[in-house]
Amino acid sequence: MPQGSVPGQVAFAQVDSVSSMPTNGSTVGPGLLVRGRSFVIEGGCVGPSGGRFRLTTAEVSSAPRTLTEGELACGQAVRDQTSGVSDFSGPVQLAFISTDGIELGWLRVIQEPAG
Repeated sequence: MPQGSVPGQVAFAQVDSVSSMPTNGSTVGPGLLVRGRSFVIEGGCVGPSGGRFRLTTAEVSSAPRTLTEGELACGQAVRDQTSGVSDFSGPVQLAFISTDGIELGWLRVIQEPAG
């Protein structure tokens, strides 16, 4: 699993069901999604099959809105399978919503540079 954030990162999620302290966590940021700019979701996993994920808005003042959902197949990179242009500006949360087929996995949203 990658350590730390990369330039343009706006959200990160990880799942670990095999260690002595299993986790299924999500981190908002460090950046914010910007309306009209492209983003990609990249990640990978180890396990018998894979799982599903969801990207939602994460504003404290309103209910979360789903921006996109997708699948992560273990043994295959997800980058370029899931991308889009944001119709939202602000914080976002990336979360695994199904992890039965994942032992170790990670995902992150990267906002493409302006220009």
